Amino acid sequence: MKYQLKNGLTVLLRQNDKAPVVSVQVWVKTGSADEKKGEEGISHFIEHLVFKGTSKYKVGEIANLVENAGGEMNAYTSFDQTVFYITLSRDSLELGMDILSEMMGRPLFEKAETDREREVVIEEIRRDLDSPERQLGHDLFSTMYKKHPYGKPVIGFTSNIKKFSIAKIRGYFEKHYQPKNMLLVVTGDFETADCKRKVLKYFGDLKPSAFKRSARPKEAEIKSPRIVIKKVDFEKTQAYLTWRIPHQKHKDVPALELLSMALGQGDTSLLVDELRLKKGIVDGIGSFVYSLEDGGLFGISFRTKPELVNQVIAEISRALGTLVQRSLTQDEFARAYLNLSTEQIYSIETVDGMARMYGSMMFSFGDPDHFAEYLKQVKALKPADIQRVASKYLDPGKLSFILHSKAVTPAYAKEVKKTLAASFSKKPNAALKKDKVNSSYKVKTLKMPKGDRKTHVITEVVDLSPGLNIILRHQPETPTVSVRMGLRGGLRYESQEQLGITELLSRSWALETKRYNEQEMNKLIEDSAAGLSAFGGRNTFGLQLDCLEPYLENLIPILGQIVREPLFSDSVLEREKSIILRQIKLKADNPSQIAVMKFLETIFPGHPYGRDSLGNETSLAQLNSATIRAHYEKLLSQTPMTISVVGSFDKEKVLKLLQTEFGQFRQGFGDIKVMDQPVLMEKNLIKNALQKEQTHILYGFPTFGLKDSRKWSLHLIQSILAGMGGRLFNELREKNSLAYSVSPVRMEGLDGGYFGVYIGCAPDKTEKSLELIQKELDRLKDEKVPHDEIERGKNYIVGRHNIDLQRKSSIAQTLLLDHIYGTDLDEAFHVDQLYRPLSQNDIQQSAQLIFSRPPVVSIVGPGGST
Repeated sequence: MKYQLKNGLTVLLRQNDKAPVVSVQVWVKTGSADEKKGEEGISHFIEHLVFKGTSKYKVGEIANLVENAGGEMNAYTSFDQTVFYITLSRDSLELGMDILSEMMGRPLFEKAETDREREVVIEEIRRDLDSPERQLGHDLFSTMYKKHPYGKPVIGFTSNIKKFSIAKIRGYFEKHYQPKNMLLVVTGDFETADCKRKVLKYFGDLKPSAFKRSARPKEAEIKSPRIVIKKVDFEKTQAYLTWRIPHQKHKDVPALELLSMALGQGDTSLLVDELRLKKGIVDGIGSFVYSLEDGGLFGISFRTKPELVNQVIAEISRALGTLVQRSLTQDEFARAYLNLSTEQIYSIETVDGMARMYGSMMFSFGDPDHFAEYLKQVKALKPADIQRVASKYLDPGKLSFILHSKAVTPAYAKEVKKTLAASFSKKPNAALKKDKVNSSYKVKTLKMPKGDRKTHVITEVVDLSPGLNIILRHQPETPTVSVRMGLRGGLRYESQEQLGITELLSRSWALETKRYNEQEMNKLIEDSAAGLSAFGGRNTFGLQLDCLEPYLENLIPILGQIVREPLFSDSVLEREKSIILRQIKLKADNPSQIAVMKFLETIFPGHPYGRDSLGNETSLAQLNSATIRAHYEKLLSQTPMTISVVGSFDKEKVLKLLQTEFGQFRQGFGDIKVMDQPVLMEKNLIKNALQKEQTHILYGFPTFGLKDSRKWSLHLIQSILAGMGGRLFNELREKNSLAYSVSPVRMEGLDGGYFGVYIGCAPDKTEKSLELIQKELDRLKDEKVPHDEIERGKNYIVGRHNIDLQRKSSIAQTLLLDHIYGTDLDEAFHVDQLYRPLSQNDIQQSAQLIFSRPPVVSIVGPGGST
């Protein structure tokens, strides 16, 4: 239902009872592109400030109320809009509306709180400065847009954040944040009539004002290539090739999106297949259409070695020429159309996913169901349309190229420019082979199964054969299925000489079999609009498949092939090893990752959990097809296999297929051998010097393993510390403005685990951060947590868990691991029974036991090292 209140607020209600959850979102038609010179960053700043208190709610109350109701909330600012969202149980719908209406209508903007939040936003800007991806993105938009505000970073500039006055903030808010400029979206389990009454009650009194959106500057046409080749202090070499394209409603956008999908989206796409899989000259490559209100971008991004940049540019040019001259093949078009048409099915798995999709369609096109019209436009495309848009928009004379690399020198930049000039010297000519292109595409519309889609959830375990256990959970509310297959393995089963073998196994296992090579496998998966990959962790490894119901019967035999006859060819292994080695080198670009790795090495000395899952240069050199196969076959023969299937499926057909494909396996039944976690007798302080804008800290302690029932009280401690209403956020971020990012972290393995606090802060705030982290942990140890705070923690952890269980993939993975570890399968669906009985004493006793131990403190950032 779509309607409008008298004050001009547009309302969109979409009822769906697949889960007892609702999502409430407010879309404000104001983003960074509405900011004038000197205002850059004010929209994003306001996004932060409306959480800081309203006429009804004091500082911290908003987050406390949402999390006490088991919900979650957040917001984001983009170029064209700002979106605020709350997801919570259906019984708390009124609370969600009350809070969002207060934030949109009556924020306080108190000076003290505003000043504190300035420091938080400045820390967020510091984080951006340490990110190679964000820095490249900023240069991309500043290169493409010289006059239009799209060229300025959404997050703004530190100088602006420091000087925005309360009057300036309030004036901007009152002009833009008013009902005629907003869209309210509510999705999930509610009664429409009741929801309409609540909308009127909470949003009906928002006062409208005369609003006229300011005209945005017009961007001049790009008439000659724009090239930026910058030397950066990052290990990663990455680049964008981009062209301007029309606004998101333009008739050519569907053809451009089809072109992008065939060019660089998915493993069967031309660029990924040729440059990453066959030639192995990039670590990653892809193409995209970035749709914006005032004109967007068609782009290609890639990561590679510095010495391969010129070759990559030449290959991209060749691929573009190929697609322009021959257009898309029938298979390429059919594959792209299938994946686009199933996008909507996957997006409505969660209520917030529904709200995002319907809100986006409504916001951009004025029609929440525009996706159906879009598919009609795509289906009507002809090969000549693809050729035409490629020739029209991918003009070498209008190309922008942005490269960041540590290897840049004047001579290097000159060579890259020379390659660009040679590779993109001529405009693509769509007429060269026009006579060989079919005049039209023929596409079959996917027919989804019909019938009873009401949720009748049944979970059962079937022992098909010794050592093979099948878990089935029938959830037919949407025609999707998630399958997980797992065995014991992971880091715990790696020898010191074969470090990284789990990582290499998981990257290569699902790529090819004796029957299907890599290209054939990719085509099989993408022709089914499915996702298939392998995973490897600390204790397990396995396969994960997500697909639509009609394709399940065809894909289970593919899983069987992968398990029975994996190829592990040396060519694929060498390619993936090369990428892993580059990833190891690139860790210097991620100081938080270094902090975590040093922490693990110290808290798990000599234990597999303390090892780098990527391995190292020496160990990877020892791995080949023979060693990978021997390791795989050993695990396959010695450990039981579990398969979980969650979603919409025919039970008898699925069991018959699984029996055919996996019934011959006879896995072992030995108990999991538990290794002792080393005991730390004194405080360990590890400092690593890295010249970055922020210091990254992980402060933690060794804790319990998966089998220890005391872990539930630690989960609750984490919940008390976590979230926007938790102690860490309130004390370190809200009150002291020490960081943008601060959170508790936890890991539980078969052999023990850890609990700690992560924070990224300015270097001069390091000591204060350490002091306050210890203070908060000591409070848990020395004082009983108040009952109301415990109740909020319980509601928060149970609510977040139930929200996560909207995803079939999450349920399938949980069931799989619970069965492998010997946990009660009902636990995941009744977590309230685990947390509700916990008392003040349970929390304090666990805190005293854990936080009285010597801590491990890992610090990475500017300064000396020890």
